[in-house]
Amino acid sequence: MARMAAPAASASRSTALKVNRSALAAITYAFLTRKRLGLQICSSQYSPLASLASQEEMQKPMNTEIALSALLCSRLCHDLISPVGAFSNGIEILADEDDPDMRQEVFKLLGQSVQQAGARLTFFRMAFGAGGGFGDRSPADSVRDTLTAYFAGGKVAIDWKVSLGELDRDTVKIILNLALLAADALPRGGGITVEAIRATGGLDIAVVAQGDRLLNKPEIAKILANGCSIADLDSKTAPAYLVHQLVAAQGGAVKVIGDGHQAVTYRVRL
Repeated sequence: MARMAAPAASASRSTALKVNRSALAAITYAFLTRKRLGLQICSSQYSPLASLASQEEMQKPMNTEIALSALLCSRLCHDLISPVGAFSNGIEILADEDDPDMRQEVFKLLGQSVQQAGARLTFFRMAFGAGGGFGDRSPADSVRDTLTAYFAGGKVAIDWKVSLGELDRDTVKIILNLALLAADALPRGGGITVEAIRATGGLDIAVVAQGDRLLNKPEIAKILANGCSIADLDSKTAPAYLVHQLVAAQGGAVKVIGDGHQAVTYRVRL
């Protein structure tokens, strides 16, 4: 089945893939921008009497939001390229393949690709958009299943230790985005443990990444704790910025604790 991952064999196929990816990026960008990431952004009415400086200040929140949306969209598209590309390759193989056994195997791989793409879309809808349960809260079991499905078949195992029955939307975003950061710190695979408990006066969240050759980037800890300029972000660090914004909006704090080699803990107090 090496043909499933083979590069494009013709210019027409390459063009089609580029068009499909561009369309996917445009649709996702529009979705994320419309949903506004669940953040409250205040806008002012335009006044012809406003000074140029005032108009520039009015534009800053929207520019920041759009820039963050674009970065998160890039992350989403990056994670979708693999299953969507495999599906496209499989369809092309079916068009030329007559062997029943080979076609059966291709159909099996197509099903896996569709399932993987669906799991990732569901994950990002909850992590970046306004998706979740009914109202402002989601069943904790649903969040667990979404997280587990996202990493299914990969090198990362999830250990869910959340005893709460429901989680509010911002808490869901915080947990899922911290899980993304934890997975990025595990290039060789490992385990991610998620904990959330009610404590006196608030909620304690801990996401722990454990594995060999941990990749613990110092800039992630800085962004989580203090934020940064939007210009300093990329698609890998944007989830850290989103977590910082969500936590700061609730008057909470984020700490990163770890030995830098085999374990790192992202701890949030809300």
